[in-house]
Amino acid sequence: MSVRKRFFQRIYFTKKLPFIRLRSNKRASLILVKDRFNDCKTEAEKLLYQKLFSELYYPTPRMYVGGIQINIALVPYRLAFVEACSKEKEKRIIKQLRKKRWHVLFYDPAQITNADLCDEYLAKQSKLPAIYGLVRF
Repeated sequence: MSVRKRFFQRIYFTKKLPFIRLRSNKRASLILVKDRFNDCKTEAEKLLYQKLFSELYYPTPRMYVGGIQINIALVPYRLAFVEACSKEKEKRIIKQLRKKRWHVLFYDPAQITNADLCDEYLAKQSKLPAIYGLVRF
């Protein structure tokens, strides 16, 4: 396929300014699958990691995106689990990660103290994974 044809396939029209836009040609990012359980520092991170790993998702602990540290990341889904902090800080984190097209879920480490509470958090508190079809608990 020629370069010109690929370029014109990326063009689409909108009703708002600018009327002509280009589609993004970014593809889903891939990540090398490794067992990085030892990189988890807190007990809540370890529980989240184990639960997601047991459900055949490959979480990445302690990852930096846009200068923000993500405690547990599901890279192909662009889903970030970040430890809860002050409201101002949470707004800044959401804003920074939204620019990079990530979805953010905040968790309280005091709520995730055992595997049952971790299941409950993933099933009920986090609405976004249900959209992606991630919740199978």
